[in-house]
Amino acid sequence: MSGGLRALGAGAIGARAGIGHKGKLAVPVADVSRGAWTSVLAANLFEAINSQVYDDSDHATSSQNPLNDVFAVRLAEVTDPGVDFGHILKYRYRKVGSGRADITVKLKQADTVIATFSHSDIGSAYSLAEQRLSDAQAASITDYADLRVEVTANKS
Repeated sequence: MSGGLRALGAGAIGARAGIGHKGKLAVPVADVSRGAWTSVLAANLFEAINSQVYDDSDHATSSQNPLNDVFAVRLAEVTDPGVDFGHILKYRYRKVGSGRADITVKLKQADTVIATFSHSDIGSAYSLAEQRLSDAQAASITDYADLRVEVTANKS
């Protein structure tokens, strides 16, 4: 493959994608939308990125030259931890090929954006992102059964 992004899975928001607090981890359990993203060893994107251990052989991949290429996965329901601190969204990502690649990762509750994280000019080696939500962001989560992670890829 000469281009594209690998995110989620193999560790990107995958191979351990999810939000967690004190040992509770919500991993992807369903595709919400796929865009032009594909999975390598799994029928669904969520299956490619929900491993408890990073597995670089299984991942989700964007189209070769993505332009606002979006996919979203629903996270497993977890019990509300009852605190508004210590929430962390973890994911891994990398680009394949040359050129500039950027991704934006959003944690959403239904269609409401809880947090947005942007990564510009990403490299070809996997990067691990461990994004700590602010107390206000964590407090805005009212339904732990309706959390989603959305990834947007762009390459130039």
